Amino acid sequence: ENHNAVITRAKGDIVKMMQQDDYFAHGFALEKIVEAMGDKPWLISTNLHFDGEKEGYPHVPEWNDELYKGKNTLGSVSCLSLRKNTLLFNDELKWMIDVDLYWRLYQIYGPPVLCADPGVVVRWHMGQQTNLLTEEEKEKEYQLMLKKYA
Repeated sequence: ENHNAVITRAKGDIVKMMQQDDYFAHGFALEKIVEAMGDKPWLISTNLHFDGEKEGYPHVPEWNDELYKGKNTLGSVSCLSLRKNTLLFNDELKWMIDVDLYWRLYQIYGPPVLCADPGVVVRWHMGQQTNLLTEEEKEKEYQLMLKKYA
């Protein structure tokens, strides 16, 4: 299933996005996310990375005004939590699907809540879109984003 199917089928008010190969950093991760989110429409969690051997390498999200250009300082989809009735992903994108949604959320709701607690662990591996797509495919999405938002 795609991300949008998950969002539309969710039963609760807050949807916690997770890629199939990522996992929660600790047993209280969801509680910390809900607490930090409060009544805001979207949140990005700090995350840890797992390189196949070691868990660590924390990534603390920060906002930047060039996000739509692919300068993703927020993190992967697994760092995202959002209210169910906010926005859906643009399924035509593969590589910049996360930054496109982040930018649209920003345009409507302002910047996200940035949660300092490491809520998720993101696995680094060769099966990620960044490693699977050709440079031409990435450039095409980059140009689409510039055309749409610049």
